Amino acid sequence: MQVKEFFLGIQNLLRKSAFIENVDVEYEVKSKMVGIIHGTLGMVNGSALQFMELINIKGDEITRPKYSFI
Repeated sequence: MQVKEFFLGIQNLLRKSAFIENVDVEYEVKSKMVGIIHGTLGMVNGSALQFMELINIKGDEITRPKYSFI
């Protein structure tokens, strides 16, 4: 799996979630196997989740060497 495929899977999950009302997320491809996802998810209860994840893919293993949420 490459990072672009991983990003597509995340986009599909966010669209299907019954708990998420608004999605403001950016996807940055750094290489075929490294990328960054960051943005804000607005929830149906009015709360918001701000987050950032660095994604690193090696074979079948997906790691997140750096991440943050608020």
